[in-house]
Amino acid sequence: DILNTAHAVSCVGLFAGVIPLCLAMVLMKGGLTACEMCLSFVSVGFALPHSAVACRRLNFSNPKKNDDVALVAPAPAAEAAAREAASLGPQLCVILALADAPGHAFVWQNFVYGVAAVAFLAAVAACGRSPSKVGDAAVPPEPGEFWTCI
Repeated sequence: DILNTAHAVSCVGLFAGVIPLCLAMVLMKGGLTACEMCLSFVSVGFALPHSAVACRRLNFSNPKKNDDVALVAPAPAAEAAAREAASLGPQLCVILALADAPGHAFVWQNFVYGVAAVAFLAAVAACGRSPSKVGDAAVPPEPGEFWTCI
């Protein structure tokens, strides 16, 4: 039980720590590029649902007093948003960080960065608003969804 609590606290700290890092990037000397701004949006969109899921897993009640109280399951909306954020968020952050390495970008590149960040955040929000009806099941995509994903 102590190990589960320690794991949940470390997850909350890890994912919540992403947000101050994004704020520090905004406050650094020099101009903020469009890619860095998109990277911050994607990072926060990744961190918030994961922090919410980790916070819900914290259970500080005394298990001896409450034998019938089980571990609080994460809210379906937060869990669905976290799953969607985990599917593409880290890869998109790496791509955006590498794309910003040269230090300059054309207008069309900035537009693509913005569209990618908005699409990612929209997908996370859509999954949070409409979580799957079947929980804890690996369901393959329907044929139409399969070809859309490819």
